[in-house]
Amino acid sequence: MIDRIYTRFRNYPLTKKLTAVIMLASILVVLLSFFLFVATEAISYWRLEREKLTSMADIVGQNSIAAITFGDAKAAEETLSGLRNNPHILAAYIEYTDGSVFAEYLSTTNPGRRLTSVTGRGGGSLQAVKHRPFWAGISMFEVSRPIMLENQMIGRIVIQSDREELMNRLASFSFVSILILLSAFLFSFFISRRLQHLVSQPILDILQTMRAISREKKYSLRVAKQSEDELGALALGFNNMLDQIQVRDAELEKELVIRKRAEEQVRKLAYYDSLTGLPNRTFFKELMIKALAQVERHKQIMAVMFMDLDNFKRINDTLGHAVGDQLLQAIPDVVLRCIRKSDIFARHREDEILEAMSRLGGDEFIVLLNVINKSEDAAIIARRILAEMKNPFSLGDNEIYCSASIGIAVFPQDGKDADTLLKSADMAMYHAKAEGKNNFQFYTESMNIAVLEKTKTENDLRRALEKGEFVLYYHQKMDASRNKLIGVEALIRWQHPERGLVLPFDFIHIAEESGLIVQMGEWVLQTACLQWVAWQKAGFTPQHISVNISCRQFEDIGLLDAVRKVIQDTQIDPRYLEFEITESTIMKNPEMAITLLQNLISLGIQISVDDFGTGYSSLSYLRRLPLTTLKIDRSFIRELPVNKDDISIVKAITVLAHSLRLKVVAEGVETQEQHDFLKEIGCDGMQGFFWNKPLPSNDITTILTREKT
Repeated sequence: MIDRIYTRFRNYPLTKKLTAVIMLASILVVLLSFFLFVATEAISYWRLEREKLTSMADIVGQNSIAAITFGDAKAAEETLSGLRNNPHILAAYIEYTDGSVFAEYLSTTNPGRRLTSVTGRGGGSLQAVKHRPFWAGISMFEVSRPIMLENQMIGRIVIQSDREELMNRLASFSFVSILILLSAFLFSFFISRRLQHLVSQPILDILQTMRAISREKKYSLRVAKQSEDELGALALGFNNMLDQIQVRDAELEKELVIRKRAEEQVRKLAYYDSLTGLPNRTFFKELMIKALAQVERHKQIMAVMFMDLDNFKRINDTLGHAVGDQLLQAIPDVVLRCIRKSDIFARHREDEILEAMSRLGGDEFIVLLNVINKSEDAAIIARRILAEMKNPFSLGDNEIYCSASIGIAVFPQDGKDADTLLKSADMAMYHAKAEGKNNFQFYTESMNIAVLEKTKTENDLRRALEKGEFVLYYHQKMDASRNKLIGVEALIRWQHPERGLVLPFDFIHIAEESGLIVQMGEWVLQTACLQWVAWQKAGFTPQHISVNISCRQFEDIGLLDAVRKVIQDTQIDPRYLEFEITESTIMKNPEMAITLLQNLISLGIQISVDDFGTGYSSLSYLRRLPLTTLKIDRSFIRELPVNKDDISIVKAITVLAHSLRLKVVAEGVETQEQHDFLKEIGCDGMQGFFWNKPLPSNDITTILTREKT
């Protein structure tokens, strides 16, 4: 009940709450004052009446001393009868000290207010007086006084009086007080209305201003300060808060403008390539989805071309990234000139046309050929692009020639969704790369099979590393003049559980692309060094052992630490350890290669340039490189001594190497004629099937044993 009243009161408007509180406080004060005044008046009259009765009792008692002394009860009653002049006296009696009644008086003028008589002396009325009920004292006064004679109590007089005069007086006083109370209530109601207005109006003004601001968003509105008290401070604080909000609102508007611009910039960055301004892969994919829905609805066909620039990294490495970026910016103009206008369909805004071409990143581009009549249309455009790419690009002071490889996927036969089409075009592009670059290829199902086979091989390679399925074979290196073994080259083989012994040609390129070649190379180095140590412990003459370092290994920042660890773990003499690194690997970043090779040489390791003559070595770099050996590529040995060009090249390489104080090793020697020619021109070492194919370690051990004996 109280909770419901409290809840209802709490939900009242502020004005009603304030009025109720003021009225309640006023009523409580007035009522308390009323009861206090009435009680004070009653107590005052009661004391006065008691004093009158006491005085009256003392006078009657003095007048009755003689009657009591002589036992004259009649005289005593005549004395008591003198009380009849006071209409409010109800009864009086005189008693001896032993409590027996000597004389009594009962009012005859107001019998209705007298106590009912009971048996006893004088009609038993005294018994009624002496033994009245407990509630009788509420309606009468009673005074008892001793009667003294010579300081000795000879009796007692008791006088009883009604309270009618008191009640009448209190009634009159209460009536006047009630009139005053009502007047005070009305006055307090009027005052409370005025007071609550002083308190509530400033708060209501703030509330109305808040609602207006919320409704109209006008932060310039303010509340009038009506006083210097806390409410005035509240209004001032509210206005200050509005000032801050108004300032913040202005700042927010500026921030919104800046944010919108930033969002536009972010959107541009999210959907457009920052270098070329073309749609990026994300936006292009959205355009493809829209185009696919369009051609599928109208039962049409479309094509996607995946284009990658050939040898773009070489341009970056030789001419710098700035020139490379200029080339990338020039490519869209060339391509879009070759595309029919019907292939430009994408609209971002009504006034903005987007070409159906995208840069994926690096040197990769996608071209969307929307609504073509037949697949041959895509081939025609691809030929146009390749023909245009044959013209040189004039980039500042540079004139650059750059070709491209293009893969084409056609909807719906090569894919019915954007991801599948992009994947198919990507595979076709890589097939074009494999076919010699500067051409285009349509996607075929066999390409997908090749990709699946590649993925399976990669997974098998990972498992082979875990299960130890790789083995090392060793290919002899022979001294050209003495025809003696001077070293071996460690070559990896894969002992496949189903396919048998697999040669590196079938898996090394996959290991390179997947990055597994680094882990495989570390295993080859560790195993080859352990085998060299085992041969030395067996008492054989120390021979050089060569290990091939792949391009990925050479670029790995952990190569030097890995080599140090293998040397320390195996305890091989690094003077007999040789690293064979291809010419193209070294020339990818010659400055980095020089630093790394110097660190390897400082460990005592020999460095041999493998497949020399097939790369683009600069003679200035060749002079600076810390090398020990040049290995002539087998392609120059194959037609010796018949091909005059090969003869000239091999002789020149040999002379060049010796002039740089380098040894020369020819690989791929298979005939006696090749052997004799190389020996004649001063080649230091030879390697090839003329002696043996690569052999397992046990067979090399047998050869070493035979040479030792």
